[in-house]
Amino acid sequence: EIEQLCREHYDEFVLAVDELRFVREEGGALRERVVAQDDAVQESGTRVLSSLESLISTREGAERMSAAASAADVCLAALECCSEANAAHAS
Repeated sequence: EIEQLCREHYDEFVLAVDELRFVREEGGALRERVVAQDDAVQESGTRVLSSLESLISTREGAERMSAAASAADVCLAALECCSEANAAHAS
């Protein structure tokens, strides 16, 4: 009886094993694609981070230049005031 049962389901068993092998192969291929995609995303993220750091550095430099220009404007106004005072004092 067991032998008869095994004969009846042998083809189904072979098909199931073949399908499992196919699933395993496809799973391996999918894993390779996921790893490759992950590597690409990490590389892109590294480039974006580098660009962001450069942008921050440039922005900080621009802020320092703006602060220096504002300080120079204040100094220029003070010099003009001193020049006017010297001119008035000399008259």
